[in-house]
Amino acid sequence: MPKNVDPTPEQYRDLYDRADSFAREVWQFRGSVALPAHNQLRYAGHHLLKSLGPDGKIADIEKLREAISHCERAMYEAAEAGIGAAINRIEGFKEDHQRIAIGKIVP
Repeated sequence: MPKNVDPTPEQYRDLYDRADSFAREVWQFRGSVALPAHNQLRYAGHHLLKSLGPDGKIADIEKLREAISHCERAMYEAAEAGIGAAINRIEGFKEDHQRIAIGKIVP
């Protein structure tokens, strides 16, 4: 998010929901939770709370920026966990099928 544009709670909500949904997809793919992604979402919630004033409105825009940043980081962490799981599956497939000759289908 550009530094010269003030973020909004709606942007935070949208990004948080997207990051949470993506982390859950990776969890289903991996069969286990991507803890770094969930930790980033927890930090996002912490910074969101710190951004609120006594009236419940955004009082500290920098803290809201930090919350959004943690949501973005959660997406990266989930992606990294998913890529790692995919590589492990590919390696497992290669090992399981190493004795099978795979030739060209189309000459």
